[in-house]
Amino acid sequence: MRQQKQTNAHMQGFTLLELLVVISILTLIMSASFGALRLGNRSFEAGVSRANQTERFRATADLLRRQFSQLAPIIHEFDSETVSSFIGNDEGVRFVAPAPQNGGDAGLFVYTISSRRSDNGQRDYGQQLVLSYAAYDPGKQGFNYLPVSRHKILIDSLSDVQFAYYGATDPNDEPDWHTEWFAEDGAFPRMVRILPQPSDEAMNWPELSFVIRAGDRE
Repeated sequence: MRQQKQTNAHMQGFTLLELLVVISILTLIMSASFGALRLGNRSFEAGVSRANQTERFRATADLLRRQFSQLAPIIHEFDSETVSSFIGNDEGVRFVAPAPQNGGDAGLFVYTISSRRSDNGQRDYGQQLVLSYAAYDPGKQGFNYLPVSRHKILIDSLSDVQFAYYGATDPNDEPDWHTEWFAEDGAFPRMVRILPQPSDEAMNWPELSFVIRAGDRE
C-alpha cells in the first residue's frame, strides 16, 4: 500500500529537472518568437522607408522636369559681354524659370539646385539635394548674383550628388558633357544630368536627365 501511494504521488507531480527543462524550452521558443517579430518589424520599417524615398525621388524628378522644361532663355548684355541666365558646376545649377506652382507667386524666379551636407552639429546625415528659389531681378549685374532664397529639401540621406551639362559653348564645337557651365559663355546646354546616390546601398536610383529647349535652339 505504501509503495502504491509513492508511485501515485510521483505520477501526479514533476521533478525539478523536468520543470527546468520545460522552462528552458519555453524560454527558447519565446526568444525565437520575439526575435522573429523584431526582424519582421525592422523589415517592414525598412520597406516603408524605401518606398517613401522612392516616391520622393519620383516627385523630385517630376518637379525638376517641369521647371527645366520652362527654363527662360534670357540673355543679358553687360559692357559688350553676352551673359546667359544659366550657370552650373559639379555641385549645383542655377537658372531662371516661372514661379513655382501652388506657391501663390507670379513672374520669373531664380532657381538654384544644389547639394549640401546635412548635420545637426553632432551627427553627419549625409548629403541633401536642395531647391532654392527667389524672385528674379533683371537689374542685377550678371547672373552670379545670389539673392536671398527660400529653400526646399528635395531628397536627403544621400552619399553624393553629381551634376553634368551636355552641349557646346561655341557653335563650331561638337556637343559634349561638362562639369562646369559658365554664364559668361552666353549659351545654354542641351541637357542637364543630376545623379543622386543614396546612402542606402540597397537602393539604386537612375540618373535624372532633363532636356533644355533653349540649348536645342543654339
